[in-house]
Amino acid sequence: MIPVTSSSSEAKARSRRIGRTDRGATMVEFAIIAIALFSMIFGIIEGAFAVRARNTINNAVDDAARRGAVAGTNNNADYLVLQQLFGRGARDAATVEYVVVYKADNGSAEVPADCKAGVPVDKVCNVFYPGTFDTDESGFGCPSGNGTSWCPNTRTSEDELSFLGVYVKAKYEPILDQLLVDFSFDVNANSLQVIETSGER
Repeated sequence: MIPVTSSSSEAKARSRRIGRTDRGATMVEFAIIAIALFSMIFGIIEGAFAVRARNTINNAVDDAARRGAVAGTNNNADYLVLQQLFGRGARDAATVEYVVVYKADNGSAEVPADCKAGVPVDKVCNVFYPGTFDTDESGFGCPSGNGTSWCPNTRTSEDELSFLGVYVKAKYEPILDQLLVDFSFDVNANSLQVIETSGER
């Protein structure tokens, strides 16, 4: 048996201290890297949800404008627009603040300023807020329902093409909003279609 000297026991104690110091440094390094790594992973996931939300809103608005254009002058045209919009998942993708159904002179016209701000304009646009989104079909159209600023039965003209536009003001609220910082952003969308003169239900 080899006798244990004080110098060998000191060396063992020193190597244990160094080992502990290395482990502590490794833990600190991992913590720093983990924060960056998890932030990047959550950022990628959140970015994917945001792209999905924007695409969903854009596609839903395109379909809703098409539906309104095909409905033509039917009194329930705006009801059909909202049904198509929400049937395509617009409310699941983002918080819809309001929907504008508006008259346009051509296929590249801008949304009228007041309408875009959420104000209905006589003979130009109807604006629908969340309280009207789930209203029964009988609650839409002229003379006394929702959407009477621009009545569906006045939407076509014999001598020129008439266009119907749908604009959605929506906000995407990411999961990261739970961290007490507002990361929400607008996912507004707009689409224009030529109104069919005959219309259909």
